[in-house]
Amino acid sequence: MLAAALLALPVAMPAGAEANDCKMPPEVGTWVHPRPRVGVISSIEVEYECVRGRFEGNWRIRVKSECSPRDCTWGWAPGQRLDQARIYAAFEVFFGTRYVTLHSYGHRMQVDVQVTYHDTRKADEHYRVVLERD
Repeated sequence: MLAAALLALPVAMPAGAEANDCKMPPEVGTWVHPRPRVGVISSIEVEYECVRGRFEGNWRIRVKSECSPRDCTWGWAPGQRLDQARIYAAFEVFFGTRYVTLHSYGHRMQVDVQVTYHDTRKADEHYRVVLERD
């Protein structure tokens, strides 16, 4: 019994320290384009599940683009933190792959999109949008 109690000691962590480790990153939330155009990103949802601290969690990204009569969803993709400022996600679609890099700064988020087409006759695309926190 004493051995079990001793084994539990190093694992125990004060509630305050655990809470500090799992603060939600600033990228979490919904980001919207103030004036979206058809075919361009209209909104992004960023979710984060804390596993072992702020930089060791699970990211999920959902992107929508402006369509008519309603927005088209690219679906959900797992995200990956590249560094302290950027998150990356890849969306496989029938015509190619959309690679998205998110960089938030304050109440804005810069989104770089690289579209790589399966059809080699079509030139790949790159564009950038700036979103605002919803």
